[in-house]
Amino acid sequence: MELATKYVPLAMLAKLRGVSYPWLRANMAAGIYPVGQKVGGRYLIEARDVYEKFGIVITNDMIDEYKESRKEKNK
Repeated sequence: MELATKYVPLAMLAKLRGVSYPWLRANMAAGIYPVGQKVGGRYLIEARDVYEKFGIVITNDMIDEYKESRKEKNK
């Protein structure tokens, strides 16, 4: 299995880690959470970092499925 080359959505990481999106965002802003970096107003999280810190494998297909499910949910 190959790790994703796309950035991991913050909400997806929150769901995978079992924490709320606001909690994760606040802890990343405070520099407490060990992955991701802020670029402009967005947090960029690489799948490689998630794997190294938490042992969670995230693939491009998983990211695509997550984004598609969010689109359907917001219809």
